[in-house]
Amino acid sequence: MAERYPEIEAPIVMDQTEVRINQLFDQLVLSLNRRRVELIREFREKQEAQESKANLQSQMKENLLHSMRERMIEEMDDKMRELQATVRETEVLFRYDAQQTKQSSCLI
Repeated sequence: MAERYPEIEAPIVMDQTEVRINQLFDQLVLSLNRRRVELIREFREKQEAQESKANLQSQMKENLLHSMRERMIEEMDDKMRELQATVRETEVLFRYDAQQTKQSSCLI
């Protein structure tokens, strides 16, 4: 029958081919969408990791600066205490020297 009437069977074969093409196309679209979702997820994860790393580096830098600032303040406080002690010692020595000078001038 197909030999006598090829147009009868041809549309059926074409329909099956179209169905198969549509199935393959649908599978391709689904596969591409899955891959797209995976790529978006990977991109977001990488972006979050980079942001996290940047935040961590920023926090570490801030902590280091804070630590350095605290250390400098402590060193300056230590130097200030040393200077104040030196000033007090110098004042005591000047008073003592003035007292000695006064006493020796009284003796003369």
